[in-house]
Amino acid sequence: MARYVGNDWYGTFKGVSLAAIPFRTFDDGLEEEMADASGGSDAIRNYVKTLDKVEPSFEWVPDTGTAGTAADAVLEPGQEGTLLWGPYGSATGSPKWGVVCRVVKATPTIQYDDVVVKAVKFMVVDGAYVFDGRTATF
Repeated sequence: MARYVGNDWYGTFKGVSLAAIPFRTFDDGLEEEMADASGGSDAIRNYVKTLDKVEPSFEWVPDTGTAGTAADAVLEPGQEGTLLWGPYGSATGSPKWGVVCRVVKATPTIQYDDVVVKAVKFMVVDGAYVFDGRTATF
């Protein structure tokens, strides 16, 4: 796989571009959960995949411009919608991810000698992917 940089990242929440604002980090929080399937004469533990766990998080520098104001309005606790993202951007053939989620936390970090950074945490509210980037593309 070719290397890529964070500024290629594409993301929207409720139709508002998250890539157009000064974002710092995005973590899809994708983790496979496993169940212990050991038993009988097994000499070592073995596991089977159960569900995916997806808990996205996003950090950005709040901006008073038009894009920042629109993002600030949707990145507040209680907001629900579709979160779409593409780690390599949105070019044709790039992996496309999407889940319906709710903003459960939006915390600004205010430091005396630095810019304010807002950390946003999402929780999935629908038990299915809108787009699964392992198979879905732009």
